[in-house]
Amino acid sequence: MDELPSPYPAYQYGACGCGDTFEAHLVEVRLTVGDQAIVLRDVPQGACPTCGSRVYKAEILELIEAIFHGDLPLQTAPDPAPVVSTS
Repeated sequence: MDELPSPYPAYQYGACGCGDTFEAHLVEVRLTVGDQAIVLRDVPQGACPTCGSRVYKAEILELIEAIFHGDLPLQTAPDPAPVVSTS
């Protein structure tokens, strides 16, 4: 989960406050919805290699929020936590 594969757009996250540039990565995001643990896989994220700051594009945060509020259906997997892939 390091490089952004196709069909992801080439997200550009710009400069970090520390002066370095954010690098695009795909990460897992874990959250709890009600009493259920949720794992979001392949979530695009910008990460600063110098200070460790993390950022997300607004459209990604809106998707995460919709999942958190139960507005998007979850695709479950056989592992202990339901999984939603952004791909």
